[in-house]
Amino acid sequence: MILSALDLFEPLDDNQIRVQIKEHAPTSPRNSENTVLPLVNKVLSEREHFNLVLDQETLNRHPSVRVSNCKHFTISSSLSSITPSHNDKFFIEITDCDHFSIEGINCSTGRNMLFITDSSSFTISDCRCSDAEGSGVIINNGYNFRVSGCLFGNNLSAGILIIGHSYNGEIRDCTCSRSRGYFNQDAGVHLCNTSHHVTPSHIPEHYHEPLPISNKKQRPHHILIKNCIITHCRAQGIYLEGAVNCLLEKNTLINNNKEGICFDWGSCYNIFHGNIVSLNGERSKLSPEEIQADFISEYPLLEDGSSSMKLPGVSLDNGGMNLIQENKITNNYGGGIKMIRTALFNDITNNQILYNAIGANQYVPYFHGITALALGAINNEFNTTEKPLLDFMPSILNSITDNTIKEHWHPIFFDKLSSNNFVSGNIAPQRERMHSRLITTYSRAKGFVKRLFAKLAKD
Repeated sequence: MILSALDLFEPLDDNQIRVQIKEHAPTSPRNSENTVLPLVNKVLSEREHFNLVLDQETLNRHPSVRVSNCKHFTISSSLSSITPSHNDKFFIEITDCDHFSIEGINCSTGRNMLFITDSSSFTISDCRCSDAEGSGVIINNGYNFRVSGCLFGNNLSAGILIIGHSYNGEIRDCTCSRSRGYFNQDAGVHLCNTSHHVTPSHIPEHYHEPLPISNKKQRPHHILIKNCIITHCRAQGIYLEGAVNCLLEKNTLINNNKEGICFDWGSCYNIFHGNIVSLNGERSKLSPEEIQADFISEYPLLEDGSSSMKLPGVSLDNGGMNLIQENKITNNYGGGIKMIRTALFNDITNNQILYNAIGANQYVPYFHGITALALGAINNEFNTTEKPLLDFMPSILNSITDNTIKEHWHPIFFDKLSSNNFVSGNIAPQRERMHSRLITTYSRAKGFVKRLFAKLAKD
């Protein structure tokens, strides 16, 4: 299903992705009239060449702003901080517009700061959103865009959410921190594929569809994420859901409660290069709702309230032909890189993968540098009377070459169903205590018995 869902996409190297984005880079709006336009009613429609400055008087009359079918405009604010109303789903909503910029908007609380749909050639710069009950920036079916220098903190959901047929975009020099939501779609930055049935009215509550990936043909692609800091999010730092031909480089993904980054739901042809991934995957202070959402009830909680089943710095859950290259993946809780469910033809090369088992515990005492598993095939996940949403296979035909791996347990570990991978040229220095397969098997068995007794005692 991963390969058949790609349709007309083809693999691009990093320079080809850069050229594609650069050729369609957004230009500054040409506000030749330089008109400062007062917001007479809540909706601006079919206007060109204007500046809209949000001041207190304007917001007293119109607590939210809608712009439709406009061109060549700028929206900015004269206020140091804005407190949007919770009654409106979006503080600023822009539909079917092109050649515009959003500058210097600083929102605190409210629901979702900015929603842009079916629009092109726009920039979002130096904006802030904090303590909201939704997302900071949501872009649906947008192209030729740039988000730069923005700060998102302590919001419920993703700081930046890119949905559907969105392409030729840049996310640069942004910070996403402390996103509070624990679902995968609440990651600091989330790119998500959809079917054609998703309309703006479905966003953000119902864009996440229970459909096979072959039906979700609107895929974010040609997206550059560079020089961003994503930290202390309750879910992942970055969650790619069906993204294709995206370039992620020189980002810092640190101290996120789930993975630093997860490639899932048919994410293919992406390049993850030159990033720092550290201290992710602790799964701390889990609530019963979080345990249920992640299907980890069989793993006991530790004394500090965290799950005994930790997560790695990088997960390839359901993805193919991604390049993981020249990253520093260090001191994560549940391993360095895990290929969990149907990871095919991925290339993992020239990474530094160091000491990624800081979450080892009495129930799960083993985490490895690089792991390939067939959890979906083994567990028969999504087993229903209907056709499953994903086809599960072992994680095979991946290339693991020229990495430097230092771990307490195995530098590279495959389960029996995922043994058909290419491994060459990796440097794995011997530690003072390098575990043999016999010791590894014993420790895994002991951890299983402890989990079993813990479950029986709980029941």
